[in-house]
Amino acid sequence: MIAFACGLFRGIRRSRWLLIGAILFSLFGLACLSGSFFSMDPGGLPWLNVMHGVVYVIANIALTLALLILTVAFARDPSFRPYRWYTLITPFAMGLLYPVAGFLPAGVPERFSDLVIFAWIEVVAFRLLRLAR
Repeated sequence: MIAFACGLFRGIRRSRWLLIGAILFSLFGLACLSGSFFSMDPGGLPWLNVMHGVVYVIANIALTLALLILTVAFARDPSFRPYRWYTLITPFAMGLLYPVAGFLPAGVPERFSDLVIFAWIEVVAFRLLRLAR
């Protein structure tokens, strides 16, 4: 995630919006990395579950803000302008299953969110790669 944020910063027309978005995306990457140390275990240590929740909230806030800010940065770069709507819709698509989360098995909304953000990363990464060539 951090390497992808660096690639964003190098591949898109520089602006203050892009810098802030890349920093927030890097914070998301750091939160994901630190989240691996705090697994959610109902029978485990309570403080691990609390830390998992804290890291999860930080990661989601950083990612949502990063995507919303990157929408503005994409709108200012002609080569990424077509991707601004996809970037704007992504945070809302990530939360699509949360209203019915009580009816789904544990972890399903989170995995759906992961799928949505990884698809966005893949699409933008291919665009960056195409422009680099």
